[in-house]
Amino acid sequence: MAGNKTTKVPSVRLPQTKRARKSSRQKGTSTVPPAPKIFVSHRHKDKPIAEALMSVLEQAFYIERGDVRCSTSVDRHLLQLGKRISDQLHSDLNRAKLVIGLIGPDTSESRYVLFELGAAWGRGVPTFPVLIRGATNEDVPGPLGERASISLDAASNCRRLIEEIRATAHLRRNHGNSWQLAAEVNRLAAISKDSDAKSEWKWNHSADHTGPVWIRITAKENQRSRPHQYEVRWGNWLYRGQLDFRLVNIVTLMHTKKDKGSVPLHFQISPPCAVEFGQGQPPDRLEINEGWTWTE
Repeated sequence: MAGNKTTKVPSVRLPQTKRARKSSRQKGTSTVPPAPKIFVSHRHKDKPIAEALMSVLEQAFYIERGDVRCSTSVDRHLLQLGKRISDQLHSDLNRAKLVIGLIGPDTSESRYVLFELGAAWGRGVPTFPVLIRGATNEDVPGPLGERASISLDAASNCRRLIEEIRATAHLRRNHGNSWQLAAEVNRLAAISKDSDAKSEWKWNHSADHTGPVWIRITAKENQRSRPHQYEVRWGNWLYRGQLDFRLVNIVTLMHTKKDKGSVPLHFQISPPCAVEFGQGQPPDRLEINEGWTWTE
């Protein structure tokens, strides 16, 4: 039959879509971990403070896996096969949008922290010097000393740091858990202080003051699981009680000074804690106006 000739249609290579190209790249066995938004540089001895800061960030923002990385803690599930942790940390540091340096009085003794902060400064990455354990601006290493620093020894400073992080790292705030965030902020401020824990404390309130007075107790991290027995002796008045720090690490005892004059207040607690005394209304309190006994 005339014209019964088969015509071969030439093949045409269609361009790949973006999704197809992405899929083809993902077929390889090696994947690059996502770049962190925040890198926290710190000494190993300050890991509890870094972990407390991480808890604050997790309560304050919507944090995705890999958004935050610390010097001494890397999610091994995000490491490339066969890659050393130190190499991964350096890679994370180089790609981070914000670097937070936890600066203690002895940070200059850590060559790793100095390297990390120096690398961040050299790349021009926004870097926040954050003071802990009683450090001052004089403890901020090298060129970072020219940058404004902030101390974590007060809850108000911790809240200010949250807002600075939000603006710089472009993280989305989580406003649905204000109670949990407040608790984590207070915990971060407490463990960032360089307060000595003692069992026996003595204080004299102002002779002219009448009204609320308080005792704020901060438990040591490694003692929070233990019950804390305490005794308050104020002149001939005595109050005894027990505190539970398993859910919180700060408890404030509030009572009332009804008369003018100054009577020494003696406070004993076991295990030893860091203790502060103050006047007026504290932000959080456990009232002990009832239950005092008169002693001779």
